[in-house]
Amino acid sequence: MSNLGGGDQLARGAHSAQFVGAGASISQFEDDLIFRPEIVAEKYGLTDEQIADYQNDREQGYHLPELPTVEAMKEMEVSAGFKVTDRRSFFENHPLSETAKPVEKAPAKWPEYEYGKMRPILDRILVKRIPDDPNLELLEDGSMRDKKTGFIVPPAYRQHSNIGVVLAVGDFVVMGGVKTLLSDFVQPGDKVKFGDYNSEVYYLSDAEVEKLCDDVQVNFVSDPEGLRVIRVQDIRSIQHRVTAEEAE
Repeated sequence: MSNLGGGDQLARGAHSAQFVGAGASISQFEDDLIFRPEIVAEKYGLTDEQIADYQNDREQGYHLPELPTVEAMKEMEVSAGFKVTDRRSFFENHPLSETAKPVEKAPAKWPEYEYGKMRPILDRILVKRIPDDPNLELLEDGSMRDKKTGFIVPPAYRQHSNIGVVLAVGDFVVMGGVKTLLSDFVQPGDKVKFGDYNSEVYYLSDAEVEKLCDDVQVNFVSDPEGLRVIRVQDIRSIQHRVTAEEAE
């Protein structure tokens, strides 16, 4: 029996194919491999070769296992009393370390420059996702807690928000052959709803994100899943911020 999925079988010329039932489920690892491949290496401690092997198995129709994350393995070591052996001293005292010399670097020709804050280009905007429900709060492990009930939804089962606050915008958008300033459509500080499947995950350090939040006077909350870069065409709705004068 072929291990190919139903769609793959039809694409290869088969007259019929059997699709997996709606009740079938995939592991969190497979879900990350499909939808968030950029976090797999760090989250599960895998090499590029291992990730490529798992991708190949997935394309062949195999069901991938539920791999423990790096954080989960650390917790298992603590709870089970495993002993972690530090082998760095072995490499420090290895005979090769006595003869090997550090790579000589050429004298710096130019000074190390400092760069300003990140800003998207052209028709793209930078968005920090926020919970749609004010009663929900994000926890450090990526889970969500309902402040009213205390109920916690694990990261694997929570619905990701496609609502966020704009932190920065690009320059312009071309629509119908007309070049229009992007600020005519959306501005930093606006609240937007966007198509999440068309968004690009963009990671910045917490310090950099906090600076961007300060620029638009938005309270900073760390999000381990990063910011989102989206095109203005993928914005579904915009809510402009109400100023103190307008509120009066």
